[in-house]
Amino acid sequence: MSMTRFLTAVILTVSPLTAQAAEPALGGNCPVCLVEMGKLVPGSDKHTATFDRQVYRFPSAKEKEMFAANPVKYAPALGGDCVVCRVNAGVRMPGKSEFAVVHGGRAYLFPSAKERDAFKADPKKYEAADIGLHRYCTVCAVNAKKWVAGKNEFVSVYDGVRYFFPSADEKKVFDADPAKYTPALEGDCAVCLKDAGKRVAGSPNFSAHHEGRIYLFPDEVAQKKFLADPKKYANLDVANSGNCVVCAKLAKKDVPGKAEFASIYKGKRYLFPSAKERGLFDADPASFLVAAQPAPMQPAPVSVIGKTACAGCAYGVRPITDAESLGMAVVAGDVVYVVEGGEKLYPELFKARFDGLTVELKGTVKKTQGKYVWVEPSSLKQSR
Repeated sequence: MSMTRFLTAVILTVSPLTAQAAEPALGGNCPVCLVEMGKLVPGSDKHTATFDRQVYRFPSAKEKEMFAANPVKYAPALGGDCVVCRVNAGVRMPGKSEFAVVHGGRAYLFPSAKERDAFKADPKKYEAADIGLHRYCTVCAVNAKKWVAGKNEFVSVYDGVRYFFPSADEKKVFDADPAKYTPALEGDCAVCLKDAGKRVAGSPNFSAHHEGRIYLFPDEVAQKKFLADPKKYANLDVANSGNCVVCAKLAKKDVPGKAEFASIYKGKRYLFPSAKERGLFDADPASFLVAAQPAPMQPAPVSVIGKTACAGCAYGVRPITDAESLGMAVVAGDVVYVVEGGEKLYPELFKARFDGLTVELKGTVKKTQGKYVWVEPSSLKQSR
């Protein structure tokens, strides 16, 4: 469906200070020129606008005005992340402007020609990847526990995802606190991720409410598992162990965040102790992402037995040596070990990583970040 059909009152903020702080979207190229002409035209820092926490540049005031009149039309799908990666692997991988495609009046970005060509081969499979809650009103689902279809004329974009509402009233409620109404794990099944290490899309037919959030599941079995023990699955999308990333960067302290001050970025849920820290984060989220700790001076040995999983799909982390690979993980207790070069060194185990095989991993630590440990493997074999 062409986005020219959408009418929107999405909040658009023009802020020179934010524009200077954040990296420009689309590599600084003009989103209007891309959609209207199919060309990458560099924008200027004299003509900028911020939409969905991203800064866009334009070559002149004309393109900026066109964008302001209908930002949903011109902002790249999924906030510029790859829709093929999201649908096929459940991950948010940034696309690149050089691999852009305009389809149905919208721009789609991809990290490489491989994903771009997959989209071109079957665009219908991917073009709805940025639609939230299957077009149902998330405010109605959370506040009234009712499934009410949204309308095209009432749409908001948050974290690259389009949410639809039956009227301007629900849209206004959503815009005031979008993180409150964003489905857990972007609508993917928390049980599937926790128990099987897989990102599986949920359905409104099998849903649950827990602590003011809505969860979706692909079937009744997963739904019942969640309802039997919601605490086991509830916080899989919480980033930085629930601590404030703004406090970590500015004050060098671990300060627990609160659910009422949450923000969703790239599918992850960040918590803050107050609206002040959340506001600072939303002004430029990427600048507050917690950097990994440096590798130890002397590599520490690792010898563990755990279950295989997809590092990128299940946990949003990737190998150091090949950031474009989804990577292979070995999960032992609460620790996630990322196997460096697993795709090439252990191709059969890599292909079966979604199956939760019991394996023995040996090697040395390259880097640690919270519960994540990157390992240079010396051996990886299935444990009997």
